[in-house]
Amino acid sequence: MPNKTIDALVFCPFYISENDRSITCEALIGGTGCSSVQRFPTRERKVAHELDFCTGKTCVNCPVFMALAANDPEGREPIGYNCF
Repeated sequence: MPNKTIDALVFCPFYISENDRSITCEALIGGTGCSSVQRFPTRERKVAHELDFCTGKTCVNCPVFMALAANDPEGREPIGYNCF
């Protein structure tokens, strides 16, 4: 079952949603109408990734964030990144 609490804790501007063992982010190729889905072998690995990247300033070290940020025409930063 998805953890909707995570939605309130996410810093990453590219995060869309999560499921039991996956995280959905914006598409790596813009303008395609697709999304990027990371699948994890266990729920624990997915939660660890969310804690390591999605819910903190360390999202800037996430491989998906780095790929998206490099090609983001809006130059978005993590949500609340400048308030700490």
